[in-house]
Parts: sequence; C-alpha cells; structure tokens
Amino acid sequence: MAQLGLLAAAILLLVAQAAVEQRRPEVALARLRGRSREGAGRIVMGELAATVAIGLPIGFALALLLTTLVRWFLLPDGVPFEVPWYSVVALAASAVVCAVAIWLAARPVQRLTVSALLRRVSRERARAFGIVDILAVALAVFGLIGLATGSLEGPLALVTPTLVALAAGLVASRLAVPVAGASGRANLRRGRIGPALTAFGLERRPTLRKVVTVVSVAVALTVFAANALVVGDRNWQARAEVQTGAPAVIDTDSRNPTSLLATVRAIDPTGTLASPVAIVRQADRSSTATMAVVTKDFEETSFAPPGEPYRLGALAPPDIAPVQLSGSRVTGRLAWDLTIPGDDSTPRPAGQSGAPVSPTIGPGSEEPNELRVSVTSPTGQRLTRLIAQIPLRGKGSAELNGLLLCPDGCRLDGLEFRKTDEQVSQVSGTLSITGLGIDGKSLGISAPNQWNPFVAPPTSTSDKLEQVPAGADTLALELNSTGFAVALSHADVPAVVPGLLAGPVPPGGTAQGFDAIGLNGAPMVAAAQQTVDTLPVLGSQGVLVDYETLARLGGRLPDAGTLSVWVADPAEADSVATQLQAQGVGVLARHSTAAAKDRLDESASAWGLRLAVFTGGMGVLLAALVVLVMTVTGWRVVARDLAALHMSGVPLKELRRSLVREQVVLVLVGTVVGVVCGAVSSWVAMPLVPLFDSAADPVPALELAPDALAIVGSAVGAALVLVAVGWLAAVGAGRRITLRRIRESL
Repeated sequence: MAQLGLLAAAILLLVAQAAVEQRRPEVALARLRGRSREGAGRIVMGELAATVAIGLPIGFALALLLTTLVRWFLLPDGVPFEVPWYSVVALAASAVVCAVAIWLAARPVQRLTVSALLRRVSRERARAFGIVDILAVALAVFGLIGLATGSLEGPLALVTPTLVALAAGLVASRLAVPVAGASGRANLRRGRIGPALTAFGLERRPTLRKVVTVVSVAVALTVFAANALVVGDRNWQARAEVQTGAPAVIDTDSRNPTSLLATVRAIDPTGTLASPVAIVRQADRSSTATMAVVTKDFEETSFAPPGEPYRLGALAPPDIAPVQLSGSRVTGRLAWDLTIPGDDSTPRPAGQSGAPVSPTIGPGSEEPNELRVSVTSPTGQRLTRLIAQIPLRGKGSAELNGLLLCPDGCRLDGLEFRKTDEQVSQVSGTLSITGLGIDGKSLGISAPNQWNPFVAPPTSTSDKLEQVPAGADTLALELNSTGFAVALSHADVPAVVPGLLAGPVPPGGTAQGFDAIGLNGAPMVAAAQQTVDTLPVLGSQGVLVDYETLARLGGRLPDAGTLSVWVADPAEADSVATQLQAQGVGVLARHSTAAAKDRLDESASAWGLRLAVFTGGMGVLLAALVVLVMTVTGWRVVARDLAALHMSGVPLKELRRSLVREQVVLVLVGTVVGVVCGAVSSWVAMPLVPLFDSAADPVPALELAPDALAIVGSAVGAALVLVAVGWLAAVGAGRRITLRRIRESL
C-alpha cells in the first residue's frame, strides 16, 4: 500500500502539473491584465483545490463501499462494518498531500515570465537532469546497496522497488529526448517522414517524461507484486508439503509399529499407495526427534522437501533376516583361550586361590567371566541371559547349556562378554562357539555377514570383539576387554543405525555416532549418512531412519510417539481409513496437504501479497489515467501542430499514424524500464517480503528466485492495457487534426 500511495502521489503531482501546463496562457493573460505572480498562481491553485475538495469525500465514500464489498464477498462471516480512526487520519493526510502537490505544480508558473508562459516547449529543460532526478537516483542507489548488503530494513526497504522504478523512469525519459531527436534527424535524411514525425514529437512534447516515468513505476509494481505472489504460492506449497509429509495423512491409535506395518502391507502390498510412518519426540522439544519411514515406499507416498535429493538407499534395512528364538535352552560347544596381564596376578583375598576354574565352579577363586546372549522380547524390552561362566584366564572348552527364559519367544539381539573381576585390568584372547542353537538345533549364524562390526565405546577404544575365520558352523571371536563388557550385535539391525540428519548433531555426539530414540522408546546410536536442511513434519531438526529396520526390535511406541499412515492419493484416503478400522486400527485424525495449503492461503501474509497484486493493478489503471490525462490536456496543441503540417502537404493518414506510434512508443519504453526494474527488485527485495505469519514453523529453505513466467506474463498484461489505452487516446486525438485548428488562438 505504501508503494501505491507513493505512485498515487507522483501521479497526482503529474496531473496537477498537466493541468497547470494547460492553464499557462490564462495565467499569462492574467499577468498582462495586472495580476501579480502570486495572484495569477492562486487562480490555478484555486481551480485545482476545488477539484480536490470534491474528489476527497467521493474517494472516501468509494473506499467504504469497496471495504463493504470485500467484507461481504471475501472475508469470513461475522466481520463487522467499522470506520477506524486511522482511516480518517489517512483522509486528512491525503488532503495534505494534495495541497502540497498543487503548490508544487503551481510554483513554476509563478516564477516564469509572461513570454516563458506563452512558450509551450523548453528544449533546454527537457534535456537537462534536474535536482529531482538526481535525488531520485541517489535514493534508488542507496536503497539497492542497502538491500544487497542487508543493512536496509523497515519502510524504506519496502518502497525501494518503487524508488528504483521512479529513478529509472526519470533517467530513461531524460535520455530518450536526445535519442528521439537523433532518430528523427536520421529518419528525415532517409526520407522516412512518418518515423521522423514520431521521433520529433517525442522530442518536443513534455508528455514523454510524465508518461514514461509513471508507466515505469506502474509496470514495476505490477511485475514485483505478481512475482511475489507466485513465489509466495510456491513456498506455501512447499511448507504445506513439509507440514503434512504426504498428500494425505491418517493418524492412528496404534502403538505397535510391527503390527501397523503388517496391517498396512495387507491393505497395500506394493507400498505405492499407503505406508506407515512413526514419529517419536523426546520430552525436550528442542531435542532431536526421530522419524521412521519405509524408505522403499517414501518416494511413492511422500513429498521430498526441495533441495538435494535424499539418499534413501543408504538407509535400507539389512538383508539379514531377524533370528527368532523359541525354546528353553541355548546350546552349543564353547571353547576359550584367555589371558590377563602378568601384573594382575596379585595375591587374592582369603578364599581365592587364583587358579583357573571350570564354568561350573562358583566363588572361591578368581571371578569368572560371563557369556551372555542379548534378546528383545515381543514388547521391545532388551534383556540379557547368562548362558555360561568362563574362567578368568586359561584355555579350555565346555558344553554350552544355558537357560533362554523366553516363554513367548524373543529375537536374537547379540552376544555379550563380561569381565566381572574388578581386580583384573584386561582380559584378552579367543572365544569360539560351535553349533550355537536352541535345544540342540543350530541357528546357522556363524557366517561373518550375520554380525555387525564391533563398535568400541569412547571410554575404551582398545576394546574389541571381532569375528575371525573358523570352521563350519563355528563362531570364532577375538576379544580384548578392559571395561565391564564387550558386545557383538546381530546384523539384522545395524549397531549404528543410518539416518538423515537435519539440524545440529545432538550434544555429546558426532556425525558418525550420536544418541537418538528408537521406536520402542529405547536409546539407539545413529549416524548421519546425509545432512539435510529439512525433514517432513519435523522441519529443521530431527533424524530420519528406516521404519522396517527399527520395527525388527519390536516393542511399543512411547507416549510421545505417533503412528500414522501416509497415503499417496488423497482420493483413496477414505478407503484406506475404512480398511484400517476394519482391521482394528483406530483413526484419530486426518490431514492433507490441500488443507494445509488452504490454511496458508488464508494467512495474513497471503492476503498481503494478494493486496500487492491489487496494488499493481491499480497502478496500471492510474498509469492509463495519466496517458488519458496527458492526451486530453495536450490534444489541442498537438492537433494544431499536425494540422499545420497537413496544410504543408503531409498526408493526414501519415500524421495520425505518427501520433499513434508516438503514444505506443511512450508506453513501450516505460514498460521495458518497468520490467527491468521489477525484475531487479524481485531479486534484491524478495527476502524482505514476509511470506509467512510466523518464522518458527517447520519450513524448507525459502525459494525466492524470481519466476520468469510471472514477470513476463504480468508485463505483457500491463503493456496490453496501456498500449490499448494509448492507442485509443491517440486515435481520438488524431481525429481532431483539421485545418480549422490552425485558426485557434492560444
């Protein structure tokens, strides 16, 4: 609105100047009859003041009518009719601006001599750069530099596009005068009478500066506003996609990730229509939340935020299938060869001999090591089971026959070796298990690809538990334990879960390993395979992992988690929800990208950008008004001049065509200048345009690059309107070219 107000003030000044220009002969006559300079000027100011006095209340009434129509047809129901106090203040400010414009327009007339008042064109003034031109250029350059460096903010920054167009229009109109003169002389030498008449008309008449300047500003406003609206719509769509994640989202009451995955697979076995998604947030809202998606379904069912494509292949679940344990005892053949440092062979407390003992011998000697199997229960709880005690040092073997204690079955999570003797600083050596199985049936998990590489804890970097080559169905391990325990996890779930990280690495971690929360609420270690700017739903902070990988751990979703089903086709969302409910999965809420986009479209920022487009359209209408006013106020002089040329032998048809070309060239020059200024302003000023009501919402990086189609389309539309108005005005003025105009007096 500030830019439209600035344009309206400039047009008001131009119209006042045109009116004063038309009254120059009357002012000269009043001066010849004895009126003073001030008295003659007051005649013109009085006429214009009377026009303003009539127009202001009419404009205020039209504004109230327009707001009423907007309230009826655009705003939500229940918005009351009111006349706020600041609208009255705006009316008073408009009156002051009008008074100042009238005074500025009349001042030159008061300073001119009678002979100067009778002269219609001043070639020297038309060619020279004035103080206003220099000041406008200086302000525009200052604004552009401030926008480019980010040092300019506030109202001046928002009106900079208008200042740039105003300065460019003034400069272009000044430069066009000598260019038009040179073009006219060149065409005259070639015998091209029509183009020469057009060029000389542009050089002589004062309308060039006014029309080019106003058209430049109006087109620049239109181009800038149209581009801002298109760029805003692009970012609103991107934010809506980030907020929802998929075209349609169904929030469920399920707390079991594995069960929901099976249910969704029963509905859509291909994963191209529906896919489960889990989100687990921690108590601290600023901490890193976890999002789990089925990576192979993501591109089919979800929106990927703009930017670098997600490397989802790095998150795919391992090819190793989970090992389900069902039985009573863990069996196999255990062999060991362990040593401890020599300095650790110190006298033992009473009752401890220090001699190696078999796995079946209890206390009374060195504390034995422990071999444990870690499992996850169907509820997701991670448990360890002691399956053997191993001498602290020495070499030997024994049958493995430990209790599993999983009446409902469980999943193999890994193996764990514990050094329980606190008097010993280190245990190292080898450990092998042949035929590791349940109730005498081997599990067949001795291959190296069945186990994850050992990850040493940060506090004991020399620890290791690594698989080494061995015979068939034998799991051979080389170990070194300086702490409490070393563990080897089964490869169906990576020891370090790969993920896509948005935001900073959580405190205490690195990109190669940081703490996160799993789908069952248990801590896990994740690694950033890729750092991204934005994640769906989570926004600028979170980690995205594979759903199927974490679902293998079992368990229930914590209270701070949500299990949803993302649907690729909104038209199928009702069908998917119905099938979920038919299989016992309740539907808590439903969301869609279209609904999120509608909310953003109704935001204050969106309405502000639409108002900017309205402002641009009003600017074009005001520019068309200026073209008409310039034609109406100067048609007598133009018709008289061209009538004289007609009497000299120039065909009337050629004269009328030259007049049309003159108007079209004025509009096109202003349009070109306005398009350039609008495009430049779209580059430098768009970061200052508020596209959203709140910057705290999850958003992708704003995409502010100008939209070429919006710029070209708005420029063509504005040019068509202004060219049509200029053409009609020129045709109307051309019809008044008759020989009797020569007899008319000033």
